[in-house]
Amino acid sequence: MNVIRFVMFAFFLCFSNVSVAFSGPTDAERKEAAAREYAYCMFLGKFVGVSGVISYIQGQQTGSSLYSNSEKLAQENCIADTLGLMRYRDLDEIVAADDGFNLVPIAAPFIVVNNGVPRERHLSRPWARDYLFDIAQYYRKISSGKKLRVASLVRSRIDQKGLSEVKKFYRRVKGRLKIILRKRRSFADCSSSAVCSTHLTGAAIDVSLRGVSKKERVLLSERFLRDREAGRILVIYERVGNHFHVFVLPKQNVFYFYPAPYLDGVNRESIVNQSVTEILSQPPAE
Repeated sequence: MNVIRFVMFAFFLCFSNVSVAFSGPTDAERKEAAAREYAYCMFLGKFVGVSGVISYIQGQQTGSSLYSNSEKLAQENCIADTLGLMRYRDLDEIVAADDGFNLVPIAAPFIVVNNGVPRERHLSRPWARDYLFDIAQYYRKISSGKKLRVASLVRSRIDQKGLSEVKKFYRRVKGRLKIILRKRRSFADCSSSAVCSTHLTGAAIDVSLRGVSKKERVLLSERFLRDREAGRILVIYERVGNHFHVFVLPKQNVFYFYPAPYLDGVNRESIVNQSVTEILSQPPAE
């Protein structure tokens, strides 16, 4: 019996160590990382403007990885705020912005929007619409005529709140309900400017990979990487939903990377430390 207990105890220790070793950062740690990146990025924006911020981010997002992290989310928000893009609070504001200038309709025979997206939100910024049409035509060419599927377009703060709320899943154990899983669809809960979804600005599009072949997916990835390098977009792959999240930059703000030597002597940590607490405690501007 003692041997069995020892084996069970040893197994428990090993299992505990494995779970600790592979556990990721907490939400609080991810939000702090985002706030630090956002603080430095916004600081740069005061000195070098939108073009400098885009150049800085291009220098940070290199290589072939399209996976998301807190810093990439913060960088999207930094550009959105440097550009002064409005974040829509509710559906009424979105409908009011459907004026052919702020938001424009997404309607084309080579694009299909998921059924879960209300027709009132089949809208985006004009430059995002133009880029989407460009990508849809490209996909039509590489897929022998298939339509590009769009999973999400503009959202309101209310829509995002629903996506970022933690859902609890219960199971009855010995006659009592116990929580067995906590899950949510989006980390971007808009608790601060650093972690708000850029879908609220109307400049982000989710390109669905449902029905996309492996070859088509590779070609789309390569195209997105080229466009990111050219300063047209920022892009990540999101496992939840199985889509590419594409944040589109206005055409007049497409710039290539250049160094900013006059900022080399700036103490990044001192800038960040002064701003992080303030960023974490304030919701994003409307």
